[in-house]
Amino acid sequence: MFMISPYDLVLMEVLLPDMRGEELISRLKELSPNTWIVAMTGNNSREMEVRIRERGILYYMVKPFETENFRSLLEHLTKRSSGMQRWTGGDSLHQRKRVPIATGYEPRR
Repeated sequence: MFMISPYDLVLMEVLLPDMRGEELISRLKELSPNTWIVAMTGNNSREMEVRIRERGILYYMVKPFETENFRSLLEHLTKRSSGMQRWTGGDSLHQRKRVPIATGYEPRR
């Protein structure tokens, strides 16, 4: 389905039974470089986080996480696509390529 019609946002588990999460992220980015990927995992390994982030994901979440933080992230991403928005969620939103987040405001790309 993704190859027919790329999605704006992919929410995915990192630990997959048939494929490494890094491999899936690379494939998704190859097919659609502008797709935002939120990777979730129950493995709180710094090494895994670094490997996953190097693939170009937008955000990395370790489970369990607060439902409110997840909802805030999704609301932010929805608003983000319509122009400059300020991130007000509980966790920091990590930097995506070409999008300055340190200021709290993100220009539309």
